[in-house]
Amino acid sequence: KREELLSKLRHLSQYDFDDYEDSCDISFEESIDYVLESEISNSIEIDPNSIESKEEKSYKRKRSEEVVIDKNHRRIPPRKNHRKLIADKFMLSEWLVDVPEDFFRNWFMMCCPKGRRTMIIASNGQTKVYTRTGYYLFRFQSLIPGGSRTWIEKHNQKSKKSILDCIFVETEQTFYILDVIVWNGCSIFDCDTEFRFYWMHNNIGEVLFKDQKDKIHHQNKPSIDVEMQEEVSGREVIRKNSPSSRQFSSGLSHLSFKPIDYWPCTVDNIRESANLSTFKEEIDGILFYHKQAPYTSGVTPLVCWLKIPMLPKIFPQIFSQTINNECDLIN
Repeated sequence: KREELLSKLRHLSQYDFDDYEDSCDISFEESIDYVLESEISNSIEIDPNSIESKEEKSYKRKRSEEVVIDKNHRRIPPRKNHRKLIADKFMLSEWLVDVPEDFFRNWFMMCCPKGRRTMIIASNGQTKVYTRTGYYLFRFQSLIPGGSRTWIEKHNQKSKKSILDCIFVETEQTFYILDVIVWNGCSIFDCDTEFRFYWMHNNIGEVLFKDQKDKIHHQNKPSIDVEMQEEVSGREVIRKNSPSSRQFSSGLSHLSFKPIDYWPCTVDNIRESANLSTFKEEIDGILFYHKQAPYTSGVTPLVCWLKIPMLPKIFPQIFSQTINNECDLIN
């Protein structure tokens, strides 16, 4: 099933999608743009803990029933379907019930903290947060490209936007970055996992850290463990107390961003991930990504999920102490 899907993706990549996208009612980025443009404006920063009044909810409900036709005379889904437009963009995993043949060659693993799945959309000088089901949570100012008035004024690029797939841990006021969909106007959702993860750990960290170092009206200094800034993509084993090696303040608010570390799927890494004391954060489970998988909307067999207690059941040989490395397992 996974190989068949990869084969189809490779075949489709040979075609020019410009004509195809023109024929669609609404594309990935167009649907995001529409949601952003038609959000009810509010000049006041929204507190993550604030609760909408009954009047605000009633007003939004009335506005949601409006029918919209865009400039190209295409019918856009009514505002009550905004949540679906966002919710449908998330890439979702399947349960890992069987180990793929190429698991130890072509898969990454990522230990995810327990929190709320969110999509971060930085555009037009605001950073907006949406839940897995498409609900709009709040907005704030960040140093993500397009995500603050300061960034817009400095770079003079109002049209540029960034979209991140994150897990929000409210107790820490931290967004743990799972994946990158768009960065500074550059769409990379059709790139493979290996490239996206490399981009996430190198480009994002450099941009946020550089802007903070330049002191662009930030309120919080970056929180970075200098001893743990080695290149993540080259790491072979899980380091104790380091599911995520670098943390960056959002720059203009108390919220921070933290790319989640990833590792190659090896016997040692799978064993180590079962030891919860290895991590500072409370771990919810493990995501497994195929290295060649693009970021696709909906459920995909190229991303799999397991809870920590399920590891010995799926990998009995690894936890039986009879296997020392991947070669032994294959043989």
